[in-house]
Amino acid sequence: DDARHETETVAGIALVLKDLPAERARLLAAFAYLLGRVAFADHDVSPQERAVMEARLATEGDVTPDQAQHLVQLAVQATGSHGAAEDY
Repeated sequence: DDARHETETVAGIALVLKDLPAERARLLAAFAYLLGRVAFADHDVSPQERAVMEARLATEGDVTPDQAQHLVQLAVQATGSHGAAEDY
């Protein structure tokens, strides 16, 4: 049932985290996606915004810096290609 309420992007990012428990992977994916949506509000994600996103994911999400960088890359890429339309 939870999977029905995920966006395609969250599901895709969670798939990259397949080595984690499913609930944790979905939480991290949703967190990265939300950060990406906020950063992309002005239709651009600056290097400074990426750095903040990575730092937040690493500290709040308790992932390695490499994992945080990868999650941010996926979230920003998806947000830029889907924008807000995916949420409808």
